[in-house]
Amino acid sequence: MRAIHSRWDEAFLERRLGVAGQAAVGAALAARPGVRAVRGDDDRWDVHLTAPVTRRSPFSQVDAFVNSLLIALHDQRPRAERAYTLQLDDGRDVPGEVVATLVELTAAHTVLLGWQAGDYAVVDNARLLHGRRPTDDAARRIVNMHVAIAPGARP
Repeated sequence: MRAIHSRWDEAFLERRLGVAGQAAVGAALAARPGVRAVRGDDDRWDVHLTAPVTRRSPFSQVDAFVNSLLIALHDQRPRAERAYTLQLDDGRDVPGEVVATLVELTAAHTVLLGWQAGDYAVVDNARLLHGRRPTDDAARRIVNMHVAIAPGARP
């Protein structure tokens, strides 16, 4: 399990959740599994999420590692400056040897695409770790496409 703590402005959460007002934000957050949220006096919400480190892909029905963990684990800014922090479900920081193992496994399973002009890549974003290497190519375009699938429907 992983525990993520984040702190968000109410206006941001209203836009993100598609609701308006303190009560609606609180209700929308409370309806999410594993979420505990408390509003502070400064119009900011402390949001705590406890969730598994793997997630089942709705496309392939295979469990996949949640790669957003690596983003949080590599954030070297002081805790107070981070958008969110990541801890184990008992409140401890993720041990350094676990982070090192995740980085090693990610590197071992990374495949670089030999992009040519006009190439496209279509991936199951729920299953693949994806990253972006630095590039000097000003003409390169990355387009994100999302498909919404009703709960219980087969893609």
